[in-house]
Amino acid sequence: MDIEKITDVMGLTDDIHSSKALKERIAQGLPIKYLIQTISNITSDEKVAKSLRDKIMSTEACKSGDTSLTIKESERVERIARIYTTTLEIWGDKDNARRFLFTHHPLLNNHLPIEHSLSENGVKAVEKLLEKIRYGLPV
Repeated sequence: MDIEKITDVMGLTDDIHSSKALKERIAQGLPIKYLIQTISNITSDEKVAKSLRDKIMSTEACKSGDTSLTIKESERVERIARIYTTTLEIWGDKDNARRFLFTHHPLLNNHLPIEHSLSENGVKAVEKLLEKIRYGLPV
């Protein structure tokens, strides 16, 4: 996986060129602007963007005026950026990648792949599905 593609989706302009550097940055808690940037790269639909933001970040944090995400929230942002990047590589264009991410999938218990990717176990299932699609294996 190309870390620079993931950080580009996230809007991170820091010199992050390795998984280790990205993990260290996430461990500090990302500023909220990276959540907003990531979601805006994934969808232009405001309703979908709000729903996704609400699933990543607690309502209390939105209301409290916090400027940074928690570590768990930062990890969620990285996961959806990673899944979006992988999906974009496989489908080759944003429209088809978005169609996959925002369509309920039977192999993911009829969840949306993007929402399924919010948890560590969920993202592993989506990555496994994407790898099967990438290599033309039965899904």
